[in-house]
Amino acid sequence: MQTKNEVIKTSQETDAYNMTKTIADAAPEQRQSMLADRLKMISSQPEEQRVQSVKGMVIGMSKLDEKRRAVFQCALAEALSVRTEEERHAIYIGRAKAGSLIPKEVDKSIYQGIVDEVYDWPTDRRHKIIGGLEKAYDALNLTKPDFPKMIEKAKTAS
Repeated sequence: MQTKNEVIKTSQETDAYNMTKTIADAAPEQRQSMLADRLKMISSQPEEQRVQSVKGMVIGMSKLDEKRRAVFQCALAEALSVRTEEERHAIYIGRAKAGSLIPKEVDKSIYQGIVDEVYDWPTDRRHKIIGGLEKAYDALNLTKPDFPKMIEKAKTAS
């Protein structure tokens, strides 16, 4: 029998999966609108809640099939690139902290997917994503993912 906390965790992960699936399946304009609203909400949450929201989104993404995950990650990167620097930084701080709460392979896989989506972007736009994430890890004094290696992998894949 599951404990109350296990039931809540399973419910939250199912909700996160359903949210990411709904966004991935939406029309492109609707997808951007939904993500803009979601990112605005997440960036304004208190830090602990923001970390849990970001963690849920990452777990939700990890459960999507490959095609939906790519659609979601591309839309997420696009939506992040047009948020204010303050909103992005708050989300990236949440993402960096959430990294220790999710399995390493999931964390690495989701980051690689994002890097793959932004690899061909102009440098300044790509830097809003990768550079912003690196800045968050530096601000928290956490070991950052190996983004140069991920970029090299994206380069050989394209």
